Amino acid sequence: AGVKVIEGVSLTSTGVFRLQASCGTLTSTSNPILVESAPSMRQYWGDVHAHGWGDSTMHLMHLRSDRLDPAARHAQARRLGRFDFCCPASMSMDPARREETFGAYRDACAQHDEPGRYVPFLAYEAHPKAGDRQVIFRDYREEPIPPPMRDPMERVIECYGERDDVLLQVHIGGDPPHWDIHRPARERFLEVCSGFGCAEWLLQEALQLGYEPGVCAASDLHLGWMGGPRSVETFRGRFGQKYPMRQRDSAYGTGPVTAIQAPELTRDSLWTAIEARHTVGTSGARMILALHLGNAQAGDSVAIGARDQLDMHFRVHACAPLARIDVIAGVHRLHTYDPQERLDWEATLSLPATEVPGRWVYLRVEQADGEWGWTSPIYLERDKIPPAAEGLPAWNDCACGESGEVALEGDSAAVHLAELRSYLEREEQIDRFNDLTPAGILHLAVGNCAQFRCRWGEQRLPMTIRWFFEFEIPKIRFDFGWRDYGAMPENQLGPELMTRYE
Repeated sequence: AGVKVIEGVSLTSTGVFRLQASCGTLTSTSNPILVESAPSMRQYWGDVHAHGWGDSTMHLMHLRSDRLDPAARHAQARRLGRFDFCCPASMSMDPARREETFGAYRDACAQHDEPGRYVPFLAYEAHPKAGDRQVIFRDYREEPIPPPMRDPMERVIECYGERDDVLLQVHIGGDPPHWDIHRPARERFLEVCSGFGCAEWLLQEALQLGYEPGVCAASDLHLGWMGGPRSVETFRGRFGQKYPMRQRDSAYGTGPVTAIQAPELTRDSLWTAIEARHTVGTSGARMILALHLGNAQAGDSVAIGARDQLDMHFRVHACAPLARIDVIAGVHRLHTYDPQERLDWEATLSLPATEVPGRWVYLRVEQADGEWGWTSPIYLERDKIPPAAEGLPAWNDCACGESGEVALEGDSAAVHLAELRSYLEREEQIDRFNDLTPAGILHLAVGNCAQFRCRWGEQRLPMTIRWFFEFEIPKIRFDFGWRDYGAMPENQLGPELMTRYE
């Protein structure tokens, strides 16, 4: 049991490789390994939002245990998670112990700083009323003690907002950004997936407000092991906390990760790549995603004219068979590819600039095992107003349209319907779950579950329910939308529903 490191393994030819390990009837396949001759960029993996000792608001996290100790967090990140970089931090520092707590994380960075092997970053989480931010510092050596965690956003921006050596990472939970309360001049790094679930809606909201962030994904880990696999956890969901439900549902704990595409594994190289938005976020699968527009890569800005031809090239190397690939342009789905369950896929799409709406283009990738991945957008600097999107569907149409309620004859999820109904009658208000319909058994990276669809509440909102029946006490996950990439705007939807029903 545990981690086994096999030394001396090398690959002597270029291409895409995967390693397999077998034990009896069990076989596991590694993430893809891309071998190139003298590559200008390499892909480095890590977690940019996770926590350890020093929390004054959550039971057990105030204890400096062998697992939560700051130095132990970095050791786990490298040995268990096989991360190249990581940013474990205190979530809610005790105001009276900020120097002790922050100092321990600074010392842990010094202890584990190994350029070329592992790069630790110093961070802490700020909790202003305008929304939480993970504050990440490029260097750890002389960074002063941060202000109290509850200071208003104006104070956080005053300290860090204009510093290029500090990132205020926008994240999903527990409190996403409230841009109606305070709108910073810039948002440079945005979480599109975390242990709470996927949140492409948050990326779209930021883009539509005029921000131009790079994407990331992170575990938002609390008590678990740093770098652990994605798993269903009963206390990480959102419903019941900010929605009119009686119980909080499950989410996925550890798992989501960020890839930084940089020339080398050094602090300055990684930071420069983040500032250039050369990043990818996934729900946990360490897939390789590439988006190019001419010579520009994901994260770059490109000046285009109305008469230009846009030549886009996409490449994906996955960890499981690919289910679907969407090209998102502005607020629309520009094109969808069926990769036919291949592991390795690439394509080229060439269109006149007049047929590409919006001011950004990014790639959304779905694996058959339920894992998701996103590139940072390529930002389109247009000399005129973007063209109208004639006949193109919305970026989230496949999750919010009318096609999700069709029951299949003899659906395999139907055997779990009575158990689900019993749960909803006991724990929720079942009359709000309209047209409850089985939608198959899903074999996901986190386990097998029965999927159901319904129309929720008086608004008849599309909702997907996942019933993880393999646990002794089944676990449940709710997602608004027919698919779980974060299709509906939680910041707006949650308060509206709470006001209506509570």
